Amino acid sequence: MGQGAASLRRMRVLQAVFMAIVVLYGYAAESLAPRGVELDAPLFKGIAIAAACAVLLAYFMRRKKLSPALEKLRANSDDSEALKSWRSIILVSLILAEAVALFGLLIRIMGGSRGASWPFFLVALILMVIWGPRLAVDNRGSATKAVQ
Repeated sequence: MGQGAASLRRMRVLQAVFMAIVVLYGYAAESLAPRGVELDAPLFKGIAIAAACAVLLAYFMRRKKLSPALEKLRANSDDSEALKSWRSIILVSLILAEAVALFGLLIRIMGGSRGASWPFFLVALILMVIWGPRLAVDNRGSATKAVQ
């Protein structure tokens, strides 16, 4: 198995773990939700803006740094520096998507309704699927092309 295939496998395992954690956050949110407490609208808006900033940060970082790593991998599939850069960009993207789920947990624990908190969990899961690791690997296990 080549470096590309091994990296892809590790990153997919991390993606699955991060997605499972989002599901656990949803369970924890329902278990820890206070009864009879309301979340202030300005506080909800602030948390929503912070979540949007995390998504935008991940988007612009991926847009700026992922393309050069993918181009290097297309040119030389054994470039360990490009693979390292690709892995770090994917990992940071998954972490920032996980932060969106944490904001949902925070909203629910502070007294927000399910309707207010569950979209954060859903967005986090969707982002993890969209921004998940993709790297085309040939039969020998080396990366033949990187897919954005």
